[in-house]
Amino acid sequence: MKNPFIGALAALGLFTAGGALAQGVQVSESPSLSVSVPVPPFVAEGSEPYLQSGVTPQGKPVVINELIPAGESFEAWSTLFATMIEENLPYSLDEYLSIQYGVYRNACGIPPEAMYFLEKTDSEALYLISCPKYNDNPTQGEVAVFFVLKTGDDFIKVYRHWRGAPFTLGDVAGWPAARDAIDSFLREVPNIKITRKTP
Repeated sequence: MKNPFIGALAALGLFTAGGALAQGVQVSESPSLSVSVPVPPFVAEGSEPYLQSGVTPQGKPVVINELIPAGESFEAWSTLFATMIEENLPYSLDEYLSIQYGVYRNACGIPPEAMYFLEKTDSEALYLISCPKYNDNPTQGEVAVFFVLKTGDDFIKVYRHWRGAPFTLGDVAGWPAARDAIDSFLREVPNIKITRKTP
């Protein structure tokens, strides 16, 4: 399954396109889907994995496959890369994205414009969210980039977060994410491979 975003990214002029794949691939498996994602460069220097699979309280299958730099903890990381698969959800893409925004609105008190779409169709979305500071920890802020795909009633979300010092909304220079790190994630979006398993 391919997606059309690489041309749109180059056309926006915000991020670079092209370049080689990062070393290594993260594979996540749910009952119905297999998702293969190139991992970020920090993984080559060692990483701490966290894999959780099961069902939600509503009985829906879910898989979360996370990576952070070696030596960091899942309570205090500087950057996190992950794939999440959620099956059998009764949402449109817009409804799902509204839920994602709500998580950050509650955590950071951000306005809707803090969720910036690089590309969006009826089934796919690529976007950035900036959280200048957490409500429960105003000494820290976050920037995250997400790719979300709806296939049937299932959702795949591939994302990377960066944490650092607080910043002002709209102040890109103050983000805790380096430009090349964001570029690296965006370059790999077209290389995400999704396979639906044969029943």
